[in-house]
Formats: sequence, C-alpha cells, structure tokens
Amino acid sequence: MPVTFAHPAFAWPLRRWGLAATPLVVGALVPDVAHLLPRSPWTDHTALSLFTFALPVGWLLSLLVERVLGPGWARLAPERWSAPLAKSFRPHTPLAPTAGAVFAGALTHLLLDHVTHAYGAGARILGFHAQIPILDLPIYRALQYGLGVIGSVLVARSLVRWDHARGQAALSPEETRPLWVLAAGIGLFAVVWGHRRSSWLPLRVRIHDFAVESVACTLVLTAVVLLLLGLIGAAMQRSWPR
Repeated sequence: MPVTFAHPAFAWPLRRWGLAATPLVVGALVPDVAHLLPRSPWTDHTALSLFTFALPVGWLLSLLVERVLGPGWARLAPERWSAPLAKSFRPHTPLAPTAGAVFAGALTHLLLDHVTHAYGAGARILGFHAQIPILDLPIYRALQYGLGVIGSVLVARSLVRWDHARGQAALSPEETRPLWVLAAGIGLFAVVWGHRRSSWLPLRVRIHDFAVESVACTLVLTAVVLLLLGLIGAAMQRSWPR
C-alpha cells in the first residue's frame, strides 16, 4: 500500500491471539524501512527478508520504542495522554512473544503488498494486473489505493476513540498548537518536495507521481519527527521526571 502507517490496521485483529501491541504494530511497519536502503532480497519485501530484516530490525525497534521512545513521547505528551502512554509502552514483553508479534505484523505487511503491487506474486497469480476500464487502473493499484485509504481511516478512528476514552474535555489551544505547527510544517515540506520531483513530467503522470512523492515525504518526515521527539522526551525524563 502507498501509506505505510495504514498497515497496522490490518495487523491489529491479530491482537485477539494475545500478541503484544507494540511489537505487532512495529512489525507491520518495519518492512518499509527497507525502502531507505539499497534494494536486496535480504531486506526488500521478500519471504527471506522476514527472517533476515523484518524480524531482527523489528525486534530491536520494539525494544527502542518500549524502553526509550515510548516513555519519551509520554513525557512530552499533553497531560491526559501522558499516563496512558507511559503505561502502554511499559516494557513487559519477553523475547519470544515479542519476536512472534513482530513476525506476525511483518507477515501481514508482505501479504498485503504482494497483492497490491506489480511485483507481487499474489497480484500475478490472482490476475490483478488486469485493467479496470472505468478507473483506467490495474486491479492491484486500485486495491493499493483503496486499502491505503481504508487502513488510514481505521487507524485515525482508533486514535480518536483512544483519545475519547481518556476523557471528554477537549485539549486546550496551548496543547494543540505545537501539533498543528508540526503537521503544517511537514505538510508544506511534503507538497514542495512532491512538486519539485514531479514538475517536469506530463500532467497525467505528474498527478500520480506528485501524490506518491508527497506521501512518501510525509511518512519519512513524520517518522523522523517522532524519533527526535521520543529521544528528546526520554532525555528530559531522565533529567526532569514528571
């Protein structure tokens, strides 16, 4: 799918099997980290990469999130989110269950990508390279966009419901202003980046490439911002605990 952060929506139902939330979500996201590296069967959306990349990298990232970034986000979060976040990211998952949850999340990612991308064996076997006349798109690409939107909506809905469960009082302008500033900055940079990368292309191709480049830029910048905020918050937590 084009939206990496939509993948956890399709891994989340596996929670009913008792899989830990943090490594499951990390596992659903980690295969796309390979896009930042040179392409290789060892890293890039292959069955082999589940064992050589997704599992070890996802396990390490899960530890980082639970022990460093999660407490850091809790430290910087608005007051009503702070305690629930600190509780959610408290490290408690032993090695084997963590690895199992990471593997399960990464497997859902690869299975989805292999029916929604041109390179996928699933798309080829199921005949998803056929065109949809009305949309003028191959089936796999329509699924890619459609599931990306559905997953994004489900993730957003879950976050809103999680926030509502914390209490009915709205966040104050002072609490929301930094969030809006960050979102606006990331969005502006992504639009400029997408335009620069696609402005020389024909109009029809330009629209597609602009969307892809902008989304990719948004995802990378969001991940970088979350990483930096988590590290800053963790440093503050060590120096000035709440």
